[in-house]
Amino acid sequence: MESAFNWVLTETTTEQERDFLIGLILQNMTHSDYQKAFQVAINQPLGVDGNEEIGLEATVIQGLVFSYLDEAIQLLPQVRDGETKYAAFKTVGRALVRNDRLEEAIEKGNELVGEQQVRYYTSIGLVLNVREDPESAFVRLYKLPSEQAQSRLAVTWISNNYNSGIFSANQLKHLIQYLTDDDRDLLKRVAAGQAIVPLTYRGM
Repeated sequence: MESAFNWVLTETTTEQERDFLIGLILQNMTHSDYQKAFQVAINQPLGVDGNEEIGLEATVIQGLVFSYLDEAIQLLPQVRDGETKYAAFKTVGRALVRNDRLEEAIEKGNELVGEQQVRYYTSIGLVLNVREDPESAFVRLYKLPSEQAQSRLAVTWISNNYNSGIFSANQLKHLIQYLTDDDRDLLKRVAAGQAIVPLTYRGM
């Protein structure tokens, strides 16, 4: 499998489909020997799959989280810094929340700093199912240790409510309490059609 990976990287005839083939081979390698797949991935420079910001080890972790989440967690300390680290942690954090392991997901966020940490908490917060159980989502929202992330989630949920009507008036009042002053202004401009919710508010 590794020889096939190297062939795809060097064979000129694969250039147009290289991104797809790299992903496919890494997926198969991850299922057969995830540790080997991870080492192959982390030894590749950024950009070999067309993505100049995120290393291939994040792809391996993404392939692991659905069936081998704990194994994916063990690989996190080895991922490269920058957007690769954020992508890998976000993938694991969201999987932890889906598996009712919110406290662990929150703890993982302590390993990130600055804007990446805010984006991380925003992203895992979006896993919370506000449509089916808004009250439970509010309880989990309260637990997120980032006021910026809480505010971004509130902006996203309130703006979505313009079309969905999920929340009651009292629930909307509760969400508004989480808004920072800047996000209150943003939400007013969104409601007036003068702005859109930034992608970072949606966990991107």
